[in-house]
Parts: sequence; structure tokens; C-alpha cells
Amino acid sequence: MKHTLVLAGFVLFVTAVLAGQAGCGSGVYRHPLLVSGDESSAELVVLRKSEVWGGALALLVRLDGEKLVKLRTGRYAEFRIQPDVYRLSMDDPGNLLQVDAAVLDPLRLEAKTRTYVLLRKHSVSWGYSASACVVGTCPQVPHTAVSGSVTFGFQLIPEEEAHALIGDYKRVGYE
Repeated sequence: MKHTLVLAGFVLFVTAVLAGQAGCGSGVYRHPLLVSGDESSAELVVLRKSEVWGGALALLVRLDGEKLVKLRTGRYAEFRIQPDVYRLSMDDPGNLLQVDAAVLDPLRLEAKTRTYVLLRKHSVSWGYSASACVVGTCPQVPHTAVSGSVTFGFQLIPEEEAHALIGDYKRVGYE
């Protein structure tokens, strides 16, 4: 009975996460720091590692606090940006889970250089609790709770590793 309740709670939780993410696909935002056709610009490629756990979440990546791209697992986006030092951060736009935000600060982008940043999951933890009472024997209302947390991080990766991943990933464009 206990295992059935745990499984039912987990299925309900996953269904809620997926339903809450409906229509929240990957997409690039029109960031104010992006440039086009500038020969002296820096190139930034942000990749989201293809993973099962935590993969249902579309994560929002920000550059200096402004929305840059929303990425699902196995996706990437490319940008041309003025060379400078920036802060790259991430959050869960749906606030569906406790997601420990990733931050890459400083992110140095140099002219005529392509920088590859991988957003990957570091850890996942899930919890489940349930209580049941026979009518009239419990002062409290029976409850079920499922909670989870996912920790993500940014990692600068070499061009060879990025190209190996990009071959299997889908490029995202503007929303």
C-alpha cells in the first residue's frame, strides 16, 4: 500500500511538472546586448546537457539579469555579443521546483572568439510524505506531499566537446 501511494504521488508530481511546462519550449529572447553582423563581436554558445532527471524543466538563462534564452534539455543557442565581462545566471521560469540557480560570474567574452558554456545538472533530490487516518482517529487532515530540488551549474567547455554535443542537439531560435 505504501509503495502504491509513493508511486501515485510521484506520477502526480511529474504530471503536474509537465503540465505546468506546456507551451514553455525553448526560445531565444531579443536581448539588448546582442549585435548582428559586427566583425569585432564575441560569440557565445549556450548548451543545455541532454539529461533525463530535471530535463522536463525549460530553464531560463539570463545575461546581466536580462532574459537571454530558455532551454530545454538537448538544446543550444548561439549569440553575437559585444566583447566585455558579463554575468550569466539561470532560473526556473515556472517556479515548479526548488531549482538552485547556476551563476557564471565573471563570463569574459573576447572579440572574434567563440565561447561555449554548458548548462548541466549537478544533483537531484526528491522527497515524498503521506499520512492516512481512519475516519475519526486523526485530528489532522490526511495529506500527501512530494518535493524536489535540482541543482544546475554552468561549465566552460572546449570547442571539441561542444561540437560533439551540438551534433546531437537542436538549435533554438527566437520566440
